[in-house]
Amino acid sequence: MRSSGRSNEPYVKPVKSIELSEKHIGLRFVAFILAIVVAIGALTFGVISLLNRGSGWRTVNGGKIRGFNYDEEIVFEYNAKDAGEFKRLQTLYSSLLDRVAPLFDADNEYEGISNIYYINRHPNEQIVIDELLYSAFEVIDKYDLRSVYTGPFYEEYKNLFFSYNDDDAESFDPDVNKDVKERAGKIAAFAKDKNSVQLKLLGKNTVTLYVSGEYENYVKEIGSSSYIDLWLIKNAFIIDYCADIIVGSGYYGGRLSSFDGYLRVFDKGNEYTYNVYDMSAGKAYVSADMTYDGVISAANPRVFPLSRLDDTRIYVYEDGRRKTSYLDPKTCSDRYFVPCFTVYSYSEKCAEVAAKALVSFISEDGTLGYIERVEGFEYVYSENFHVKHSEKNLKIKNYLKEQ
Repeated sequence: MRSSGRSNEPYVKPVKSIELSEKHIGLRFVAFILAIVVAIGALTFGVISLLNRGSGWRTVNGGKIRGFNYDEEIVFEYNAKDAGEFKRLQTLYSSLLDRVAPLFDADNEYEGISNIYYINRHPNEQIVIDELLYSAFEVIDKYDLRSVYTGPFYEEYKNLFFSYNDDDAESFDPDVNKDVKERAGKIAAFAKDKNSVQLKLLGKNTVTLYVSGEYENYVKEIGSSSYIDLWLIKNAFIIDYCADIIVGSGYYGGRLSSFDGYLRVFDKGNEYTYNVYDMSAGKAYVSADMTYDGVISAANPRVFPLSRLDDTRIYVYEDGRRKTSYLDPKTCSDRYFVPCFTVYSYSEKCAEVAAKALVSFISEDGTLGYIERVEGFEYVYSENFHVKHSEKNLKIKNYLKEQ
């Protein structure tokens, strides 16, 4: 493996203590509840909780995979019958991560694996890739998720999230730095144009990353080689692969969730609550929760942290300005129509749900009709502490509607 120089351990900014005004007693109470949820429910990243948790539930660790620890990025919880089943499941899960995680790595090269890193460095060549990666690109192509083509800009922009102070952050912020804004504009013009860059699916797991001569020259000029990057959605694909094999191997009582908001539950015998968040004065609150049981896939893009790894994709300036990793391919500026948005399905896989969620979340108005017109997908979000949802018979409790 050849490393790009990225540290395996992200810089984590210290957590600051925030006091709420006494006039918002309801908000204060929910904020206290949220603090408890995030503290004791960190394994599900403050998003879901099991109403009746049995004694068999344990966290299944994948361990270090080729030098990287994925146990903080993706958490697998399972209701094991006994120690033997748990051990077998742990061995299986570790092997699955070892197979799938390197495929989506845009920063490192692995011998014998044509992953994102390899594809980026071989533009305009026919490449045979793993069927799992090929199927991922089919989903991206299906929903025209052009954000993945902002790779050259994201390669620079992601340094903003690892900044130690606001001055450092502003040097990577296109809304502040004129040079960065100029590069963002140029890259966006290429990224949104299929005649400039497009991963072409040729069948039989064969692809060509088409890059126009003009764009290839510009990317070389700015010292980049990262045309595509699946950072926004890769964990959804990893979760789907692991879940499919785990269920196919006869294990049905578990759930996989990632720090960046992706969830797949394959546990038919329990009832869950799913938190719906909103923001006020730059702070996040649980606005409501929905109750459901059975199998579900969900995507929950959001602009506030629920885990320490969120500091690798969200930065908040001292004056409250907020920067996120949700880049609009039309501008290469971050965009979101509400602070937190959830798309879910009782029948579709996590990656399909994630693609729909991201296309809507990064748009100006959420393009909610785009979701409503497709059978099998639902949405829920809170705006000004009023919950909006598409499912008619959804079991939901809005805590702050009257505040």
